[in-house]
Amino acid sequence: MYFLKFGMTWYEKHFGFKPTDEYAKKYEEAKEKQKALILSEKPCDYFTNEVIDNHFNTLKLSYFYKIAWQLNL
Repeated sequence: MYFLKFGMTWYEKHFGFKPTDEYAKKYEEAKEKQKALILSEKPCDYFTNEVIDNHFNTLKLSYFYKIAWQLNL
């Protein structure tokens, strides 16, 4: 939900996590697709599991759940 609403994950915003190199390009492409959705004005209760899955399927982001994240310390 956070990604669809704000264009980044919660962990990315608050802790600086980034996708591993394997997923970095796909993730940046997903961020570009997300911008076109204009979902930032939607209330949180709009984002049911079904709505999230539908958006991810429409945008062909099914790999999103598999992304590995890293944080350089």
